[in-house]
Amino acid sequence: MVFDNWSVNFYFDNQPGGVVRSNIISFHPPDPANYLHQTGSPWTSLGKYTVCMMLADEEWSSDATNGYANLDRVQVYNNLLTGCRIGIRDHSEGDNAAANHGLKNALIANNTIVTAYAPITGSVLSRRQALSNSPMTLSSVSATRA
Repeated sequence: MVFDNWSVNFYFDNQPGGVVRSNIISFHPPDPANYLHQTGSPWTSLGKYTVCMMLADEEWSSDATNGYANLDRVQVYNNLLTGCRIGIRDHSEGDNAAANHGLKNALIANNTIVTAYAPITGSVLSRRQALSNSPMTLSSVSATRA
């Protein structure tokens, strides 16, 4: 069980061969009374940073291998994701990583996503998975910059 991390509960960044299976990944609604700092952003808006699972290529955390985009052969299946604004999100950061990023040879299947907040537009993968809850095998799908 993984829950209540500040930004993302599971975060695969430039990770080839990663597997997340049979987990409960959850987020409780943030309570401003529990904030360490109660003034100034981002501390006053923590509720917007609730992603259960992120698959990403960040240029700043990679060497130049594969055009800064090493996310490949990731498997995310049989998980229960609850209380997050975004269930599963695909992300790239940096011009080189964005140009080469994609969900390459990824398997995302049979996850149950129960969102506590309204879905965020632009998070196609989480919305599609939440609506159909059917297996999705992706082979080199281009990602859209956020």
